[in-house]
Amino acid sequence: MKQLKCLKCGKIWYVDDAKLNFVNTCPFCSSQIRFKGTIGTIDTLGKAIYQAISTGGLDLLTSNERISGYLLDLLPDQKKEIRIFTKTFDDDYLSMYRNAFEQTENDIEATMNKLKSVFIEEEGLSDIWANMLCENCQMAIAYYQGRGITDVLSAEIGEINLQSPRTIKTPNDVEPQNTSPIITTRSMSKTEIIDSANWSISYRIEPEIKFGHHENGAPMQWRILDIDNNLTLLHYTGSDLKQQFHDENIDIPWKDCKLRDWLNHDFIRHYFSSDEEKLIVETNIDTAGVLTRDKVFCLSINEATKYKQYMKDSYWPWLLRDKAKGGGCIATYEHGGPYLWGVYASCEINIKPAMYISTSYFIKEH
Repeated sequence: MKQLKCLKCGKIWYVDDAKLNFVNTCPFCSSQIRFKGTIGTIDTLGKAIYQAISTGGLDLLTSNERISGYLLDLLPDQKKEIRIFTKTFDDDYLSMYRNAFEQTENDIEATMNKLKSVFIEEEGLSDIWANMLCENCQMAIAYYQGRGITDVLSAEIGEINLQSPRTIKTPNDVEPQNTSPIITTRSMSKTEIIDSANWSISYRIEPEIKFGHHENGAPMQWRILDIDNNLTLLHYTGSDLKQQFHDENIDIPWKDCKLRDWLNHDFIRHYFSSDEEKLIVETNIDTAGVLTRDKVFCLSINEATKYKQYMKDSYWPWLLRDKAKGGGCIATYEHGGPYLWGVYASCEINIKPAMYISTSYFIKEH
Protein backbone atom coordinates (compact mmCIF):
# COMPACT_ATOMS: atom_id res chain seq x y z
CA MET A 1 0.00 0.00 0.00
CA LYS A 2 1.18 3.55 -0.76
CA GLN A 3 0.78 6.73 1.27
CA LEU A 4 0.11 9.82 -0.86
CA LYS A 5 0.41 13.42 0.31
CA CYS A 6 -1.12 16.13 -1.88
CA LEU A 7 1.40 18.91 -2.47
CA LYS A 8 -1.42 21.45 -2.78
CA CYS A 9 -3.55 20.88 0.35
CA GLY A 10 -1.12 18.74 2.36
CA LYS A 11 -3.70 16.03 3.15
CA ILE A 12 -2.62 12.37 3.27
CA TRP A 13 -4.45 9.30 2.02
CA TYR A 14 -3.64 5.70 1.15
CA VAL A 15 -4.18 3.52 -1.92
CA ASP A 16 -3.41 -0.06 -2.89
CA ASP A 17 -0.30 -0.46 -5.04
CA ALA A 18 -2.39 -1.74 -7.95
CA LYS A 19 -4.54 1.41 -7.86
CA LEU A 20 -1.69 3.94 -7.85
CA ASN A 21 -1.56 4.39 -11.62
CA PHE A 22 -5.25 5.28 -11.67
CA VAL A 23 -5.13 8.06 -9.07
CA ASN A 24 -5.51 11.36 -10.92
CA THR A 25 -6.94 13.81 -8.36
CA CYS A 26 -6.71 14.51 -4.65
CA PRO A 27 -9.84 13.18 -2.85
CA PHE A 28 -9.77 16.15 -0.46
CA CYS A 29 -9.22 19.28 -2.57
CA SER A 30 -10.06 17.70 -5.97
CA SER A 31 -6.93 19.19 -7.54
CA GLN A 32 -5.31 17.26 -10.37
CA ILE A 33 -2.16 15.51 -9.20
CA ARG A 34 -1.23 13.47 -12.28
CA PHE A 35 0.29 15.30 -15.23
CA LYS A 36 2.10 14.26 -18.37
CA GLY A 37 5.82 14.98 -18.38
CA THR A 38 7.56 16.83 -21.17
CA ILE A 39 8.82 15.23 -24.36
CA GLY A 40 12.21 16.86 -23.95
CA THR A 41 14.05 18.53 -26.81
CA ILE A 42 11.90 18.93 -29.92
CA ASP A 43 14.25 17.36 -32.44
CA THR A 44 11.92 15.28 -34.63
CA LEU A 45 8.92 16.01 -36.80
CA GLY A 46 6.75 13.78 -34.59
CA LYS A 47 7.60 15.75 -31.46
CA ALA A 48 6.98 19.02 -33.31
CA ILE A 49 3.53 17.86 -34.51
CA TYR A 50 2.61 16.79 -30.97
CA GLN A 51 3.81 20.09 -29.49
CA ALA A 52 1.90 22.05 -32.13
CA ILE A 53 -1.44 20.35 -31.47
CA SER A 54 -0.85 20.49 -27.71
CA THR A 55 -0.67 24.26 -28.09
CA GLY A 56 -3.11 24.94 -30.91
CA GLY A 57 -5.45 21.94 -30.67
CA LEU A 58 -6.34 19.22 -33.18
CA ASP A 59 -8.03 21.82 -35.39
CA LEU A 60 -4.54 22.74 -36.60
CA LEU A 61 -4.81 19.59 -38.69
CA THR A 62 -7.47 21.17 -40.89
CA SER A 63 -5.14 23.66 -42.54
CA ASN A 64 -1.75 23.14 -44.18
CA GLU A 65 -0.78 26.76 -43.63
CA ARG A 66 -1.56 26.75 -39.91
CA ILE A 67 0.22 23.51 -39.07
CA SER A 68 3.25 24.33 -41.22
CA GLY A 69 3.65 27.70 -39.47
CA TYR A 70 3.77 25.99 -36.09
CA LEU A 71 6.18 23.32 -37.31
CA LEU A 72 8.61 25.83 -38.82
CA ASP A 73 8.74 27.75 -35.53
CA LEU A 74 9.32 24.58 -33.53
CA LEU A 75 11.74 22.83 -35.88
CA PRO A 76 13.51 25.44 -38.05
CA ASP A 77 16.40 23.06 -38.84
CA GLN A 78 14.16 20.58 -40.68
CA LYS A 79 12.57 22.79 -43.32
CA LYS A 80 12.84 20.09 -45.98
CA GLU A 81 10.95 17.53 -43.87
CA ILE A 82 8.27 20.09 -43.01
CA ARG A 83 7.93 21.13 -46.67
CA ILE A 84 7.41 17.51 -47.71
CA PHE A 85 4.87 17.04 -44.91
CA THR A 86 2.79 20.07 -45.88
CA LYS A 87 3.08 19.35 -49.61
CA THR A 88 1.99 15.73 -49.20
CA PHE A 89 -0.89 16.21 -46.76
CA ASP A 90 -3.79 17.78 -48.63
CA ASP A 91 -7.10 18.48 -46.85
CA ASP A 92 -8.38 14.92 -47.24
CA TYR A 93 -5.20 13.34 -45.92
CA LEU A 94 -5.08 15.82 -43.02
CA SER A 95 -8.66 14.95 -42.12
CA MET A 96 -7.81 11.23 -42.16
CA TYR A 97 -4.75 11.90 -40.01
CA ARG A 98 -6.71 14.07 -37.55
CA ASN A 99 -9.28 11.30 -37.05
CA ALA A 100 -6.49 8.88 -36.19
CA PHE A 101 -5.77 10.82 -32.97
CA GLU A 102 -9.04 9.49 -31.55
CA GLN A 103 -8.70 5.90 -32.79
CA THR A 104 -7.54 2.72 -31.09
CA GLU A 105 -4.00 1.46 -31.67
CA ASN A 106 -5.11 -1.13 -34.26
CA ASP A 107 -7.14 1.45 -36.19
CA ILE A 108 -4.24 3.93 -36.04
CA GLU A 109 -1.92 1.31 -37.54
CA ALA A 110 -4.41 0.66 -40.35
CA THR A 111 -4.83 4.39 -41.05
CA MET A 112 -1.09 5.02 -41.22
CA ASN A 113 -0.53 2.03 -43.50
CA LYS A 114 -3.24 3.35 -45.81
CA LEU A 115 -1.66 6.81 -45.87
CA LYS A 116 1.77 5.33 -46.57
CA SER A 117 0.41 3.40 -49.55
CA VAL A 118 -1.31 6.50 -50.90
CA PHE A 119 1.82 8.60 -50.49
CA ILE A 120 3.88 6.09 -52.47
CA GLU A 121 1.37 5.11 -55.15
CA GLU A 122 -0.46 8.40 -55.75
CA GLU A 123 1.84 11.16 -54.47
CA GLY A 124 5.08 9.67 -55.78
CA LEU A 125 7.02 9.66 -52.51
CA SER A 126 9.85 7.20 -52.08
CA ASP A 127 9.52 4.40 -49.54
CA ILE A 128 12.04 6.19 -47.32
CA TRP A 129 10.14 9.50 -47.24
CA ALA A 130 6.73 7.83 -46.88
CA ASN A 131 8.03 5.76 -43.96
CA MET A 132 9.60 8.86 -42.37
CA LEU A 133 6.36 10.84 -42.59
CA CYS A 134 4.14 8.07 -41.26
CA GLU A 135 6.49 7.08 -38.43
CA ASN A 136 6.64 10.67 -37.21
CA CYS A 137 2.91 11.16 -37.60
CA GLN A 138 2.28 8.00 -35.60
CA MET A 139 4.77 9.17 -32.96
CA ALA A 140 2.74 12.37 -32.50
CA ILE A 141 -0.45 10.32 -32.02
CA ALA A 142 1.25 8.12 -29.42
CA TYR A 143 2.38 11.19 -27.45
CA TYR A 144 -1.10 12.71 -27.73
CA GLN A 145 -2.70 9.53 -26.33
CA GLY A 146 -0.21 9.43 -23.45
CA ARG A 147 2.13 6.71 -24.68
CA GLY A 148 5.84 7.35 -24.43
CA ILE A 149 5.49 10.26 -21.97
CA THR A 150 6.19 9.62 -18.31
CA ASP A 151 3.48 10.64 -15.83
CA VAL A 152 4.45 13.23 -13.22
CA LEU A 153 2.63 12.92 -9.89
CA SER A 154 2.40 16.11 -7.82
CA ALA A 155 2.13 14.15 -4.59
CA GLU A 156 4.64 12.65 -2.20
CA ILE A 157 4.56 8.84 -2.26
CA GLY A 158 5.62 6.62 0.62
CA GLU A 159 5.43 2.92 1.48
CA ILE A 160 2.95 1.71 4.11
CA ASN A 161 3.27 -1.44 6.20
CA LEU A 162 -0.19 -3.05 6.24
CA GLN A 163 0.57 -4.79 9.56
CA SER A 164 1.20 -1.51 11.37
CA PRO A 165 -1.43 -0.97 14.10
CA ARG A 166 -1.19 2.79 13.55
CA THR A 167 -2.22 2.41 9.91
CA ILE A 168 -5.27 0.11 9.94
CA LYS A 169 -7.81 0.61 12.70
CA THR A 170 -11.31 -0.69 13.23
CA PRO A 171 -14.19 1.20 14.91
CA ASN A 172 -13.55 -0.84 18.06
CA ASP A 173 -9.96 0.31 18.42
CA VAL A 174 -8.96 2.12 21.55
CA GLU A 175 -8.25 5.86 21.88
CA PRO A 176 -8.17 7.42 18.36
CA GLN A 177 -4.90 8.87 17.16
CA ASN A 178 -4.32 11.68 14.71
CA THR A 179 -3.88 9.61 11.58
CA SER A 180 -5.07 10.14 8.02
CA PRO A 181 -7.95 8.32 6.31
CA ILE A 182 -7.36 5.10 4.45
CA ILE A 183 -9.24 4.88 1.17
CA THR A 184 -9.99 1.30 0.21
CA THR A 185 -11.93 0.24 -2.85
CA ARG A 186 -13.66 -3.04 -2.04
CA SER A 187 -15.48 -3.35 -5.34
CA MET A 188 -16.93 -1.23 -8.13
CA SER A 189 -20.20 -1.04 -6.19
CA LYS A 190 -18.98 0.07 -2.76
CA THR A 191 -16.18 2.33 -1.54
CA GLU A 192 -15.40 3.12 2.08
CA ILE A 193 -13.06 5.37 4.00
CA ILE A 194 -12.23 4.32 7.54
CA ASP A 195 -9.76 5.82 10.00
CA SER A 196 -9.16 6.53 13.62
CA ALA A 197 -9.62 10.31 13.41
CA ASN A 198 -13.42 10.33 13.13
CA TRP A 199 -13.69 10.47 9.35
CA SER A 200 -16.05 8.13 7.52
CA ILE A 201 -17.58 7.48 4.13
CA SER A 202 -19.86 4.74 2.89
CA TYR A 203 -21.71 4.94 -0.40
CA ARG A 204 -22.75 2.54 -3.12
CA ILE A 205 -24.31 2.43 -6.56
CA GLU A 206 -28.01 3.21 -6.98
CA PRO A 207 -29.10 5.21 -3.88
CA GLU A 208 -30.00 8.86 -4.43
CA ILE A 209 -28.03 11.76 -2.95
CA LYS A 210 -28.59 15.51 -2.72
CA PHE A 211 -26.19 17.73 -4.64
CA GLY A 212 -26.86 21.29 -5.79
CA HIS A 213 -30.05 23.32 -5.45
CA HIS A 214 -32.87 24.46 -7.69
CA GLU A 215 -33.54 28.17 -8.06
CA ASN A 216 -36.30 27.85 -5.44
CA GLY A 217 -33.78 26.44 -2.94
CA ALA A 218 -34.97 22.83 -3.12
CA PRO A 219 -32.10 20.30 -3.22
CA MET A 220 -31.43 18.45 -6.46
CA GLN A 221 -31.63 14.65 -6.38
CA TRP A 222 -29.07 12.45 -8.14
CA ARG A 223 -28.60 8.71 -8.41
CA ILE A 224 -25.14 7.09 -8.19
CA LEU A 225 -24.63 5.09 -11.40
CA ASP A 226 -20.97 4.11 -11.06
CA ILE A 227 -17.97 4.34 -8.74
CA ASP A 228 -14.52 4.27 -10.31
CA ASN A 229 -11.50 4.91 -8.09
CA ASN A 230 -11.93 8.52 -6.86
CA LEU A 231 -14.79 9.50 -9.20
CA THR A 232 -18.52 8.96 -8.79
CA LEU A 233 -20.93 9.14 -11.73
CA LEU A 234 -24.17 10.95 -10.84
CA HIS A 235 -27.37 11.06 -12.89
CA TYR A 236 -30.17 13.56 -12.25
CA THR A 237 -33.43 11.89 -11.25
CA GLY A 238 -35.85 14.82 -11.43
CA SER A 239 -38.27 15.60 -14.26
CA ASP A 240 -38.31 19.38 -13.98
CA LEU A 241 -35.48 20.42 -16.31
CA LYS A 242 -36.40 21.13 -19.94
CA GLN A 243 -34.07 22.32 -22.69
CA GLN A 244 -33.52 22.14 -26.43
CA PHE A 245 -30.61 20.13 -27.77
CA HIS A 246 -30.03 23.07 -30.11
CA ASP A 247 -31.86 26.27 -31.00
CA GLU A 248 -32.21 25.27 -34.65
CA ASN A 249 -33.66 22.15 -36.19
CA ILE A 250 -30.46 21.07 -37.93
CA ASP A 251 -28.23 18.01 -37.96
CA ILE A 252 -25.71 18.92 -35.24
CA PRO A 253 -23.37 16.82 -33.04
CA TRP A 254 -23.05 16.99 -29.26
CA LYS A 255 -19.76 18.90 -29.41
CA ASP A 256 -21.40 21.86 -31.18
CA CYS A 257 -24.90 21.93 -29.66
CA LYS A 258 -26.31 24.69 -27.46
CA LEU A 259 -27.30 22.22 -24.72
CA ARG A 260 -23.67 21.22 -24.12
CA ASP A 261 -22.68 24.89 -23.76
CA TRP A 262 -25.59 25.58 -21.38
CA LEU A 263 -24.89 22.57 -19.17
CA ASN A 264 -21.19 23.38 -18.79
CA HIS A 265 -21.69 27.09 -18.06
CA ASP A 266 -25.10 28.51 -17.07
CA PHE A 267 -26.35 25.27 -15.51
CA ILE A 268 -23.29 24.94 -13.27
CA ARG A 269 -23.38 28.61 -12.24
CA HIS A 270 -27.09 28.65 -11.40
CA TYR A 271 -27.50 25.29 -9.67
CA PHE A 272 -24.28 24.76 -7.69
CA SER A 273 -22.34 26.66 -5.06
CA SER A 274 -18.68 27.50 -5.65
CA ASP A 275 -17.66 24.67 -3.31
CA GLU A 276 -19.90 22.20 -5.15
CA GLU A 277 -18.57 23.36 -8.51
CA LYS A 278 -15.03 22.48 -7.39
CA LEU A 279 -16.15 18.88 -6.86
CA ILE A 280 -17.43 18.49 -10.43
CA VAL A 281 -14.67 16.86 -12.48
CA GLU A 282 -14.08 17.63 -16.16
CA THR A 283 -13.63 14.35 -18.04
CA ASN A 284 -13.24 12.99 -21.57
CA ILE A 285 -16.66 12.26 -23.03
CA ASP A 286 -16.88 10.00 -26.10
CA THR A 287 -19.84 10.64 -28.41
CA ALA A 288 -19.83 8.42 -31.49
CA GLY A 289 -16.02 8.44 -31.52
CA VAL A 290 -15.64 12.20 -30.97
CA LEU A 291 -14.01 13.21 -27.67
CA THR A 292 -14.99 16.34 -25.76
CA ARG A 293 -14.03 17.64 -22.33
CA ASP A 294 -17.17 18.16 -20.26
CA LYS A 295 -18.15 18.66 -16.64
CA VAL A 296 -21.85 18.03 -17.26
CA PHE A 297 -23.31 15.98 -20.10
CA CYS A 298 -26.27 13.91 -21.25
CA LEU A 299 -25.86 10.14 -21.28
CA SER A 300 -25.08 8.41 -24.56
CA ILE A 301 -27.10 5.53 -25.99
CA ASN A 302 -24.45 3.06 -24.77
CA GLU A 303 -24.34 4.57 -21.28
CA ALA A 304 -28.13 4.63 -20.97
CA THR A 305 -28.18 0.96 -21.95
CA LYS A 306 -25.33 0.08 -19.57
CA TYR A 307 -26.98 1.74 -16.54
CA LYS A 308 -30.57 0.91 -17.48
CA GLN A 309 -31.02 -1.28 -14.40
CA TYR A 310 -30.49 1.73 -12.10
CA MET A 311 -33.02 3.98 -13.83
CA LYS A 312 -36.67 4.24 -12.97
CA ASP A 313 -39.03 4.55 -15.90
CA SER A 314 -40.73 7.90 -16.27
CA TYR A 315 -43.70 8.79 -18.42
CA TRP A 316 -41.90 11.65 -20.15
CA PRO A 317 -38.92 10.92 -22.46
CA TRP A 318 -35.58 12.64 -21.85
CA LEU A 319 -32.63 13.52 -24.09
CA LEU A 320 -29.52 11.51 -24.78
CA ARG A 321 -26.52 13.06 -26.56
CA ASP A 322 -26.29 10.77 -29.62
CA LYS A 323 -27.87 11.48 -32.97
CA ALA A 324 -30.99 9.47 -33.77
CA LYS A 325 -31.80 7.66 -37.00
CA GLY A 326 -34.06 10.43 -38.26
CA GLY A 327 -32.27 13.35 -39.96
CA GLY A 328 -31.73 16.25 -37.55
CA CYS A 329 -33.04 14.16 -34.64
CA ILE A 330 -31.51 13.31 -31.25
CA ALA A 331 -31.97 10.00 -29.45
CA THR A 332 -34.09 9.89 -26.30
CA TYR A 333 -34.70 7.54 -23.39
CA GLU A 334 -38.29 6.39 -23.01
CA HIS A 335 -40.34 3.30 -22.25
CA GLY A 336 -37.43 1.75 -20.36
CA GLY A 337 -34.63 2.24 -22.87
CA PRO A 338 -33.01 4.33 -25.62
CA TYR A 339 -35.35 5.35 -28.45
CA LEU A 340 -33.31 5.60 -31.64
CA TRP A 341 -35.75 7.75 -33.63
CA GLY A 342 -35.76 10.42 -30.96
CA VAL A 343 -36.92 14.03 -31.37
CA TYR A 344 -35.95 17.04 -33.46
CA ALA A 345 -32.92 18.94 -32.15
CA SER A 346 -34.99 22.09 -31.57
CA CYS A 347 -37.66 20.32 -29.52
CA GLU A 348 -37.81 21.41 -25.87
CA ILE A 349 -37.77 18.23 -23.82
CA ASN A 350 -36.85 16.84 -20.40
CA ILE A 351 -33.14 16.51 -19.69
CA LYS A 352 -31.45 14.41 -17.02
CA PRO A 353 -27.82 15.58 -16.84
CA ALA A 354 -24.94 13.42 -15.66
CA MET A 355 -21.60 14.36 -14.11
CA TYR A 356 -18.57 12.93 -12.38
CA ILE A 357 -17.83 14.30 -8.92
CA SER A 358 -14.87 13.73 -6.63
CA THR A 359 -15.39 11.16 -3.90
CA SER A 360 -14.20 13.80 -1.43
CA TYR A 361 -17.85 14.92 -1.39
CA PHE A 362 -18.67 11.82 0.63
CA ILE A 363 -15.99 12.32 3.25
CA LYS A 364 -17.75 13.45 6.41
CA GLU A 365 -16.36 14.30 9.83
CA HIS A 366 -18.40 13.01 12.76
